[in-house]
Amino acid sequence: MKLESERLKLRILKKNDINDIMKFWGNQKVMSFCPGTIANPVSLKKTVDFYENLQKTRNFSVYGVELKSEGILIGACGFNPTENDDKIELIYHFAENYWGYGYATEACECAINYIRSLENINIIEASVIKENSASEKILLKLNFEFIGEKYFEDSKSFENCYEFMIY
Repeated sequence: MKLESERLKLRILKKNDINDIMKFWGNQKVMSFCPGTIANPVSLKKTVDFYENLQKTRNFSVYGVELKSEGILIGACGFNPTENDDKIELIYHFAENYWGYGYATEACECAINYIRSLENINIIEASVIKENSASEKILLKLNFEFIGEKYFEDSKSFENCYEFMIY
């Protein structure tokens, strides 16, 4: 599996990445745009195990995003499974120092291009809280279509939902 763009390399997350992962999944400001709990090193070990297993069993995952020029982990981008086998959820989170440089769009394009090679995936969904206009702009750049609001029980909030059809 080779997931690369001009500036980025997407790769399987590893347990020795946990300190770098804490810079986004353990960061209060980053996670304020993503309802849910803030990660800690113990929970991240389970998360990394989950994503390693997901890659082995389903051929997709949430990947670590490395800046090729520096070889450092700056974020995560990829897919979570959903209740439907032909639908997956796109997520992306980046350390605050790397916001505004187009890395999220570039990483998402790379991940989506990879998913096109899998025959069993037809729909990619994504959701964002209304206050996260930067993330919504990314989804629109990627040609996701707004499909409406949805209430999420885990976050106790409404989020704007988008879909991308794989052709």
